Amino acid sequence: MAVFDWKSTFRPNFKMLKILGLWPDNHDGYKFDWYALYTLFCVNLCFIAPNFTQIVDLFLNTSNLETFTARIFLTLSEIMVPIKAFCHIKNISKGKELTQKLNASIFQPKTVTQRNLAQDQLNIWKASFRIFCVSCFMASVLEFSFPILDGTYKEFRLAIPAWFPYDFKRSPYFHITYLYQTVSVSFLTTADVILDMFVVALIIFVNAQCDILCDELKNNLSCRNFHSKFLQCVEHHKAILSFKETINSSYEMVIFWQTLVSSLAMALTMFHLTVVKFESSEVYGTVMCGMATSLEIALYCWFGNEAELKVQLLPKRES
Repeated sequence: MAVFDWKSTFRPNFKMLKILGLWPDNHDGYKFDWYALYTLFCVNLCFIAPNFTQIVDLFLNTSNLETFTARIFLTLSEIMVPIKAFCHIKNISKGKELTQKLNASIFQPKTVTQRNLAQDQLNIWKASFRIFCVSCFMASVLEFSFPILDGTYKEFRLAIPAWFPYDFKRSPYFHITYLYQTVSVSFLTTADVILDMFVVALIIFVNAQCDILCDELKNNLSCRNFHSKFLQCVEHHKAILSFKETINSSYEMVIFWQTLVSSLAMALTMFHLTVVKFESSEVYGTVMCGMATSLEIALYCWFGNEAELKVQLLPKRES
């Protein structure tokens, strides 16, 4: 039977990570080369700088409650991206190690049924990826359309309130600043989606392996070479647990803080909807941002919980 290529489904994710400066060619991590300089440039200009300008503006404008809740919601939504990027860079060697194990022989489906089980999980990841991409893209488009939809761009209003060490309320500085915000926040949004879906891909791989192992135990242990087959299943089980523990040790704090910050952002979104005018174009962007944030939490909670349950229930399903 031909080798089942697990990486083929996730390969677009790896390519996007490379474009974002978060996937070096070296399996041991970053080296002092041109790609490392490119990563440094992307992180500082597109991850750190936008958050810095928004945080400064947030502290300079705390008098208006409606404005403050809108700004702190956006800041919380974006501040997790550089944190996730730093964690990803710190654990890049472990991330590379996990991706190298995807096509290992021990993780290969051995029957057509097992291939179908694996493909079902990969199809779930593809669907989740598309839905998450669309929701985040729509939220970003609506966010940057506010000044155009309500005509406040004529008053030199930026799409996202931010502080800059120059007077951006005159041409051409306003147009350059607006373009910079559009590019940098698009970069942030893309990084947010890709980093989240990278971790979710690893979790879904664990789910698929649990399904494959259960099928192996259910259908292939009634043969004469029971002893050797059972030992292979034991090794497979150990490999799954090792893979899962590596995910936990590398990304558990990111998932924890993402869930905490996203929950807080959701609460602020609900509050912001009570103070903003319903006929305002801002409502639609706030709702889309809230939906994208809810989906982000749901992805981690649903697939993470599914992985935990499948791993914990494996001994019972084996018996």
